[in-house]
Amino acid sequence: MTSSGASPDAVARPRMLRVGFSGLLLEFDDTASRMAWNREIQREPVDGMVDAVMAAESILLTFVDPVSLMLAGVSLQGREPQPLEADAARLVTIPVVYDGEDLAHAAELAGMSVDALIDAHTRIDWLADFAGFAPGFMYLKPRELNGGPVIEVPRRDSPRTRVPEGSVALAGQQSAVYPQPTPGGWQLIGSTTERMWDVSREQPSLLVPGDTVRFEAVREHISASETRGADAGVEGAGAEDAVARIVVDASGPQALVQDVGRPAVGSLGAGQAGAADVWGLAEANNAVGNHAGAAAIEFLLGNAKFTARDDVTIALGGAVGPAQIVRGGASMGQPATEAPVGEAFELAAGESLHIGFTPEGVRGYLAVKGGFIAEEVLGSRSTDTLSGLGPAPLAAGDVLGVLAGEGDGGPNADPAPDPAATAVHTVEVIEPIDYPVAGEVTVLRYSPGPRDDWFGPEGLEHLEETVWEVSTDSNRVGARLKPAEDAQPLKRVRSGELATEGMVTGALQVPPSGEPVLFLADHPVTGGYPVIGVVIEADIRLAAQLPPGARVQFERVVQFERV
Repeated sequence: MTSSGASPDAVARPRMLRVGFSGLLLEFDDTASRMAWNREIQREPVDGMVDAVMAAESILLTFVDPVSLMLAGVSLQGREPQPLEADAARLVTIPVVYDGEDLAHAAELAGMSVDALIDAHTRIDWLADFAGFAPGFMYLKPRELNGGPVIEVPRRDSPRTRVPEGSVALAGQQSAVYPQPTPGGWQLIGSTTERMWDVSREQPSLLVPGDTVRFEAVREHISASETRGADAGVEGAGAEDAVARIVVDASGPQALVQDVGRPAVGSLGAGQAGAADVWGLAEANNAVGNHAGAAAIEFLLGNAKFTARDDVTIALGGAVGPAQIVRGGASMGQPATEAPVGEAFELAAGESLHIGFTPEGVRGYLAVKGGFIAEEVLGSRSTDTLSGLGPAPLAAGDVLGVLAGEGDGGPNADPAPDPAATAVHTVEVIEPIDYPVAGEVTVLRYSPGPRDDWFGPEGLEHLEETVWEVSTDSNRVGARLKPAEDAQPLKRVRSGELATEGMVTGALQVPPSGEPVLFLADHPVTGGYPVIGVVIEADIRLAAQLPPGARVQFERVVQFERV
């Protein structure tokens, strides 16, 4: 049997749908055409393209601006990708000890004996279809059965809170290997010591789309690889370049190192991450003379405290509560002065910055002249709370090194990112805004689609007429919304399941509950629920600053049709 991974006689052209102001979704009816277009785009990216994320039946392209997106449609019409040859695919063999705790149950669900399941799993040539869920997590589907049966098992009714790294798993007709410990609902049938994801390698992901994968049954793990990803810590990373240090005395609910995020890593299953409010980040960095995206500290709801071990120039930006400079250490009764927001000020050795509770908005930023030192992972010093990439969350006692910086950032300062390769954010101009407040309504402008047809015109009207409340379960991944007071959740007018597809910051994904999730900086690369609309980029700053209990209404500004 030859699966849908085989090459067609001709590569079909995709259907195109706009996703907000800077995304273009290419839809395909067959795997081979999707694979051929992905190779074409990876080899020769479209002008102005930031990233390309392949999913189950689509490829999501994101662009630096709407003009580049408009021109991309014309450019793609002129492309003629060549079919992929299945026999030219790279072969990757993964040794597996079939010792998974769900092995017997999975065999029963598949209507096979355990031995028959193992035999079928090792007979199949699996197609590395697309990456998603977590960095290095590759969705595999049968390319060739090689005389064996199709394996099909449902996901677990209740996902595990932690699946061990290296777990080999089944779900539906797919297989996968978990690249790091994460929650997961797939059936675990075995384990491997192969490193599926390692940032110290030139290609971090062991598998890339289009690979052929074979599983080989072994009796035991001969040796576990000792290779690990780069240490993404803070203290000690580049310590020899430090000209000053700042101590974290109190981190508040969450303090993270953030810059503008990772450029073009969606195809590896990794998100961009970066500052949730890049405008707040830029406000602080601009004040001290750094480039707008230099590494800074993002703190949540204030209640944080930092002490300088050496003389430094710092600035605050974003949503910041009352802040004071305490002279002569942290002792009570010492003289204190108010710290400004959006302006540089000096913090002398031994002096502390105390940041109180944030009454409006939730996220503030502390920048230091020259930028903070932290290990780069995939071109960024940002912490991704979903995937675990980047520096660990800051804790009391952490010491952060500071790079040299003079006015424009200095010769040894944190280097400016390539604007065309990073976020689609414009951060040069900082305009004052009124930050969201719990109990008050914030209006967010949005563009319908790409899956508003799953809810119909009445669904869009209901989205806009309803006042939504931000749940306490919200975080950097997304703001979870629920109907306020007596309002009702959204209802679908279409049944069935949506094939997994790429996601963008600002997407309003609607799960079966009908309660939207507004994706923020650490959102997953792909998702399987329909997106009714996308919040415009100019309002992402407001979305990132929504506190629990804040209320939201959506205002339609543009309705894009299919390209």
